[in-house]
Amino acid sequence: MGFRSLAKFNVALLAKQGWRFMNNPTSLAARVYKAKYFPNTTFIESSLGNNSSFTWKSIWAARGVLKEGLCWKVGNGSEIFVFNDAWVPDLQHSRLSFHVNSLNDFRVADLIDHSSRKWRREVLEATFSEFIVEKILRIPLATEANDDVVAWCGEHSGEFSVRSAYKLLQSHEVDPTAYVLQNAYKNFYKKLWSLNLPSKIKITTWKISWNYLPTRVNMHHRRLSTILLCPRCGAGAEDINHLFRECPVSLEIWKQLDLLEVLKNSDMMFKEWLAWAFEECSFRQCRLFCCSLWAIWDERNRGVHERVWRSVEETVKFIRNYILELDAVENVTLMKKAQVELKKWKPPSEQFVKI
Repeated sequence: MGFRSLAKFNVALLAKQGWRFMNNPTSLAARVYKAKYFPNTTFIESSLGNNSSFTWKSIWAARGVLKEGLCWKVGNGSEIFVFNDAWVPDLQHSRLSFHVNSLNDFRVADLIDHSSRKWRREVLEATFSEFIVEKILRIPLATEANDDVVAWCGEHSGEFSVRSAYKLLQSHEVDPTAYVLQNAYKNFYKKLWSLNLPSKIKITTWKISWNYLPTRVNMHHRRLSTILLCPRCGAGAEDINHLFRECPVSLEIWKQLDLLEVLKNSDMMFKEWLAWAFEECSFRQCRLFCCSLWAIWDERNRGVHERVWRSVEETVKFIRNYILELDAVENVTLMKKAQVELKKWKPPSEQFVKI
């Protein structure tokens, strides 16, 4: 009947906020978000960061729509990368990296003769196929070099509109939940709370995922401490990433527990790494993983506050024994449930009376 998909329409509205960040950088909202989340880069190239607000997570997740619909209008070509940016119109894939297998990272300015303001045909013909050369030669160049301008492909005016963004999502048949960042962590939290672990371990893991632990970096940010170095290794600032992924003590614990595989994606943001680890691990491995996170934090606190430092071998032994105790308690609970079911009253068969 022509009803709109509200999920896709919502993604288009979020993408509009990202467009405003790009084209109205002097607005109060754009300046606040840039100062907090992407001070040294652009919105398109920004990263999510840790402990971000719900609003920023939503807007940042919708930038994929902008990446699909943005294109460059060629001025002097100094800001446009030849293979990684969209600047050639009427291509099935707007970026030339889909059409040309090249690792060269040069810019469109290298393809222009700036004295005559014409395309350098010999360079084009030596680099691209005839089909792409024809499309590039159709791009008009102004007689005076202007700055390169980012435009929106969905409208002739080059201005973003929610309508065209919605059509883009419809034409690509994209699942709108792919742009909702919070869904990426739903499985993580769902699996976490379903694990057969004490509440203190699950709550600690939840705090770790939100960077709520009082690490020395967090304490320094709140002006509660001037010490930044890790108390265990002294080799780096103790933030949430160093504590669980970079500290040599933690690395040795992961190795002895046969969980070093979860550290292979070390280029991920910390929360993304946690979600990925839960996705890759079985329920039993997730129990061991969460128990290890809790034990590492507990051992750190014991060392800082009580000056008692246990060896890696002792910590690993404690973790394994703790898991064995949990398994034993679980088995006893199952046996008690089975006994209760055996004692359950059942009605007698016909022609009999049970007293």
